[in-house]
Amino acid sequence: MNHHRSCQGSVLLSASMTAGVLAILIAGFLSYLSNESNLNYRSHRWNQSFHLAEAAVETGIAEYNFQYYQGNNGFQSSGWTSLGGNSYSKTVANLTDNSGNVIGTLSVTASNVNTTHPTFQGVGTVASSNYGGPSIARAVQVVLAPSRMFPLGLTALSTIDLKGNNIYSDSYDSSDSAKSTGGRYDVSKRQPNGNIGTDDTLINSVNIGNANVYGTVSTGLGGTVTMGPNGSIGPSFSSPATSVSAATADGWIQNDFDVNIPDVTLP
Repeated sequence: MNHHRSCQGSVLLSASMTAGVLAILIAGFLSYLSNESNLNYRSHRWNQSFHLAEAAVETGIAEYNFQYYQGNNGFQSSGWTSLGGNSYSKTVANLTDNSGNVIGTLSVTASNVNTTHPTFQGVGTVASSNYGGPSIARAVQVVLAPSRMFPLGLTALSTIDLKGNNIYSDSYDSSDSAKSTGGRYDVSKRQPNGNIGTDDTLINSVNIGNANVYGTVSTGLGGTVTMGPNGSIGPSFSSPATSVSAATADGWIQNDFDVNIPDVTLP
């Protein structure tokens, strides 16, 4: 009888120890899952704060472009506050998603807006108090520079058609003796920056034919490029792309060109 009771006590003790170990393991696993969920949530909010910062910068640039193109006084619309010295700020709080959930707040500061290099600093802030940890804020700063009216070696409003053989597009630098001779073009010192582009958005916006474009080719959104059997594209004299697909894969053909070319007026 005593031996039987001793066996029962051993089984009970073993079961208790096993239950304790399982409880510890389960608690640890649940704690791990909870921490993993919190980290994933904060990572998500981290990305959201960056998107808000980008949106803040875009808000400032949009306002700047409005005054530039419309000829009106910019930064006078609702929400903008003058900071003096041609600087302005705007804050948009409690932005929500499509479900009505609050994402966060964006704020933008525009400075030097009357100069050739206006600066826009955007800050995106999101709260993560529901899952622990402080609020997350990220910032993006963009300095604009004036663009040339003709930013490429050859710029057109409509289609570009390079017909014939022995046609090429390259570049030289008259201020650099290593890239020119006496400030003039020298084929032995030419540079592969003969970029061409068009605002056209049609199929076959640019026909390279058998020409050699030692640079990049750009079209408007939706435009396409065609090339003949002896044509080539690429900022390289030694290994340009010899097909449209290869040039596109290398990033030497792009379809996002957009430049404002004013109409020519008679003198």
